[in-house]
Amino acid sequence: MKKINKETENQILDHYEQEIEASIPEDFRPIYMSDKEKEQFKKIAQKHTQYKSSKRINIRIKNEDLIKVKIKAKESNIPYQTLLSALIHKFAKNDVNITL
Repeated sequence: MKKINKETENQILDHYEQEIEASIPEDFRPIYMSDKEKEQFKKIAQKHTQYKSSKRINIRIKNEDLIKVKIKAKESNIPYQTLLSALIHKFAKNDVNITL
């Protein structure tokens, strides 16, 4: 027996939506979590969002190097910040080796 949500009780589903609804197994049951579990998942989601977000940084760079980077970025038709970000990303993934 399917439980009908009062909000969706009067909605009419199109053919595609009916197919989706029909594909849900009859023994499907929503998972109920305690408030503590919900809070844990919320914290995990927030950490993931923070991990994936961009951060602003300030660096000191020789003017000569910056001019060269800007020229290379202009040749590639991208902002120099994007070029530097891509270089840092590749370095972080070990796709670029730098010897000091």
